Amino acid sequence: MLHRSGLIVAATLAACANLASAQTYNEDFADSNLNGPRIYGDAVVDNGSLRLTPFDFGRYGAMVVGGGAVTGFTASFEYYFDTPGFGFTADGLSFTLGRVPDAVVPGGSEIGTGSGITVSFDIFDFNNDGIIFDLGIRVFYNGQVIAEAPGAITSGDEAQFRPITIRLHDGNQLDVQYNGNNVFTNLPIADFMPDPSYRFGIAARTGGERSEQRIDNLSINASAIVAEDCRNVWEIFNDGIYWYDNTNAQTDGAPNALCQNAASNDITADLWWCWTATHTGATTVSTLGFSTRDTKLAVYQDCIPCPEALGIIACNDDAANTLQSNLTFPAEAGTRYLIRVGNYLTSVRGAGAVSISTQADCNADFNGDHIVNSQDFFDFLTAFFAGC
Repeated sequence: MLHRSGLIVAATLAACANLASAQTYNEDFADSNLNGPRIYGDAVVDNGSLRLTPFDFGRYGAMVVGGGAVTGFTASFEYYFDTPGFGFTADGLSFTLGRVPDAVVPGGSEIGTGSGITVSFDIFDFNNDGIIFDLGIRVFYNGQVIAEAPGAITSGDEAQFRPITIRLHDGNQLDVQYNGNNVFTNLPIADFMPDPSYRFGIAARTGGERSEQRIDNLSINASAIVAEDCRNVWEIFNDGIYWYDNTNAQTDGAPNALCQNAASNDITADLWWCWTATHTGATTVSTLGFSTRDTKLAVYQDCIPCPEALGIIACNDDAANTLQSNLTFPAEAGTRYLIRVGNYLTSVRGAGAVSISTQADCNADFNGDHIVNSQDFFDFLTAFFAGC
């Protein structure tokens, strides 16, 4: 923990009626009050940093934050690892811009997800040739290695924090800097396409040998796109946390009596997502804990542009004695729903996030494929042993 950082947000209006926003996330892990990210597995805030794995065998930890349809980003953090003096399995850490839940699958590793961009830091057998402390850094794109740098990490880096900077900039070119040294510069990732389901994930794993791994002083500055026009919405899938910034958003949704109250005709400065349910059950859409603004939410049947044809399902202004919003509606797997987020009247605009979570009607259908069989049991066991 070297310094305390704050949250800074800015936005500019982009072409095609989409809103290009800058979202900045800073965390020095001075306390356990994480505002936005989720942690998984063995990850825990401990002694002023985020400990991803304890000094033990077969452990896994991850953190996921922000993301969306990111067109560029700069991320920096400090990485600490401590290992025994011998071993034979590949352990390490990955930084990923990819889909969730891919980034947090139980037993995840230093090679990250099968989607998006991953930079992996391998602190044991880099080439799987049995040579101990054969360390290195790789870049994966959609699960395939596109560049590697053996020896970029050294065993002398153990038991101390080392700075890392990763940047995706103009022309989809990637820069990676480790401990003040340029590892990759202007590495082309030519066919990278923004995806609103992407998130930033940092994950670490230990295998047959022990390794404590930590990160500190995380900073992510990303330029993302969200839909400002109800006629041109973003398609999203799966439960998760979807970030937004409505600083420059206009109001273009049709009024509805369900969203009116004594002071407000409807939602202002609205943004839009078309969400496809993957489970049947009670779905909760919420800004509670993810915004400090006076938000309003609405959900519509289907994703008809600038809706009202099939009607509004639910709307909420203030929930749980806060200025944030929370609503629950019955979702059906495979059905599309239009989610609208904005402000109450002329409240202060800015950055926030919408959380989408579904409680499946059939708890035995653990993986949500609408078939109850032995695979649900095995998926449950995998999740159970991965921990909370």
